[in-house]
Amino acid sequence: MYGIIVTMTVRDEQRGAFEGLVQALAAAVKSHEPGNLEYRILRNRAAPTSYRIVEIYASKEAFKRHLAADYVRNTTPLVQNTLSGPPEVEVVEVVA
Repeated sequence: MYGIIVTMTVRDEQRGAFEGLVQALAAAVKSHEPGNLEYRILRNRAAPTSYRIVEIYASKEAFKRHLAADYVRNTTPLVQNTLSGPPEVEVVEVVA
């Protein structure tokens, strides 16, 4: 398995736009990517402009296919426009 955790801080006035974009993206991933095992968007209750996307794929190749999908390539710049800074990306190993 192959995992990614992306941490992002969204500009407060962009929270609604961000959530709409990532909810639509999550729906597309879940319906079109059999190699995606988990795709969750989390909002920090104590810091409501802080979000994490947790992604688990069957393989690194499945993740590469995810990155190449048109809906990912088209949505990524729109999401980036809602952020207050660059995202932080962690590649993680799934142990359980």
